[in-house]
Amino acid sequence: MAVSKEARKLLAEGYPVEASRRGYRILPGTPLPHLFQPQGRLGRPYRYLGRVGSTQDVLRAWAEEGAPEGALVLAEVQEKGRGRRGRPWESRPGASLTFSLLLRPSLPLPALGLLPLLSGLALREAVGVGGLKWPNDLLAPDGRKLAGCSWRPRPRGRRWPTPSWAWG
Repeated sequence: MAVSKEARKLLAEGYPVEASRRGYRILPGTPLPHLFQPQGRLGRPYRYLGRVGSTQDVLRAWAEEGAPEGALVLAEVQEKGRGRRGRPWESRPGASLTFSLLLRPSLPLPALGLLPLLSGLALREAVGVGGLKWPNDLLAPDGRKLAGCSWRPRPRGRRWPTPSWAWG
């Protein structure tokens, strides 16, 4: 099979492939499996996908198949993500970081309500700039939205079997 045909296929799937007279390459900064080595338990295992409807939907299906806590889904392009109040949450190739992380907190149900705020605070501390717009949108110093996080748990009785977080 021709390399150009495979490169076009990867581009169509949302992967950041650059074509030039010298050949093809995956753009720098792409989390390829041999380059992405997360420390600790978060991000292990992970799935790196080109184009998805929603990282949350992919992660939820994986969780129902038995993915462990810390499993991560990264996508170059998200076309049908959902934000607060069902607002569209899309990403552009090469212009954003879109991922969902599987957490299985062993907290009592009343305490789980604090997780969106704690997630926003952790995101702000990790990035080191800007401020929070209640409860979990990270804003640049000039007020532009840099990132947001969404939590979509599905309770079953007194347990949350597949809670996941999405950041973008």
